[in-house]
Amino acid sequence: MRFCVGRSLLVALAIFAGAAHSARANVFDTVDLVLVRHRIHGQLLDFTHNHQRDNRIYSPSLCQSRDVYVYLPPCFDPGMKYPVVFFLHGVAQDERSFFYAVPELDRCIRAGRMPATIVIALDGSINGRAGLKSDNSSFYVNSKSGNFEDYLMIDIWNWAHANFPIRPEREAHVLTGASMGGGAAFDLGMRHRDPSASSPPFFRRSICVTWIVTTITERISIPAVGAGAHKPRIGAKSWAYTSAV
Repeated sequence: MRFCVGRSLLVALAIFAGAAHSARANVFDTVDLVLVRHRIHGQLLDFTHNHQRDNRIYSPSLCQSRDVYVYLPPCFDPGMKYPVVFFLHGVAQDERSFFYAVPELDRCIRAGRMPATIVIALDGSINGRAGLKSDNSSFYVNSKSGNFEDYLMIDIWNWAHANFPIRPEREAHVLTGASMGGGAAFDLGMRHRDPSASSPPFFRRSICVTWIVTTITERISIPAVGAGAHKPRIGAKSWAYTSAV
């Protein structure tokens, strides 16, 4: 009897410790979100389960809910249409790595170095959280671990176009990422660019930026509607990008 009570107590303590750890992680994530929002003039929308409430979107391709952040530019007007960038994180990361890019992105838009743009940062980890093991990284491909390519190219694509005002032309659709995400942007951008395909997305003229060997050395600009003021300028020595050119 004493053994059963002791074992039950240990189980209860383990459950409590796990819940406490999860609560602390949510608190730290929420603080990070508040700090990022305080530093920008645009909006950072939360479609995750990182901040107490479960706002995740459901992925039919993965048969589960997934975390997504969406950046909206300063002076966002729902009556206008905007270019869209899909941000793909690297190995051992998740959608929260996007926090580091948001303030600089916001500054570039306010300074006129790139046009107002919607940016969607999704979670490409297999178990839904960042981890040090590379086997938790999906590489955004369809595999035994899940249909992560379909999740991005079908589920996220359709959800984004259904909920945000996105320009329809291919020049306004951009895949970008770091490390694992950079390789995926290169691969998916090359394979999903055929305008005669039966279904979108089309990336025939999009910018697939890859940080695989070195980093981008200049800003990225997306062509504006009916104007040549914003032309793509990419200064990179990445072998993956130069081979695409």
